[in-house]
Amino acid sequence: AVDLSALACAWSAAICSASVDSEVTISSIGRKEESLSQVIVINSLTLDGVVQGPGRAEEDTRGGFSLGGWAAEAMNEEVQAEVNARVERAGGLRLLLGRRSYEGMLGYWNTQEHPFKDGLNDAVKYVVSTTLGDPTPWPNTTVLRGDVPGAVAELKSRPDNDLVMMGS
Repeated sequence: AVDLSALACAWSAAICSASVDSEVTISSIGRKEESLSQVIVINSLTLDGVVQGPGRAEEDTRGGFSLGGWAAEAMNEEVQAEVNARVERAGGLRLLLGRRSYEGMLGYWNTQEHPFKDGLNDAVKYVVSTTLGDPTPWPNTTVLRGDVPGAVAELKSRPDNDLVMMGS
């Protein structure tokens, strides 16, 4: 028999790498080309394909979605340790976010007394948006506008840390 809870935890901690041309492949943990940074996607996913609103009930209620917070019960020390290890192997937290994820993380984590709050505040953040104004509300933020694929390709060409996407 298959232990579906273990499989669900494994999938919720799945770590993927995505290239600028949107090709997505499951990567070997820690594999990195010497000359380029990668875009690493850390996402929660159910076995039936749900990615919407994993963290909190009110996180994303678009389309009448009422099952937010579903990933919280799967988050345990083992899953958190794997996410932390992957971020560490990426060279630290250098985030690539959409405006909605950026504002959602900012709005939630800056109200929490949690170590993740400081990590997000200290992290370099690149946000894709046509509506986010300057100055940005969160420190260490650069807004990407215009030729976003070109901007991400330029960021990947730097020998810096990998870019990490969390959220959508």
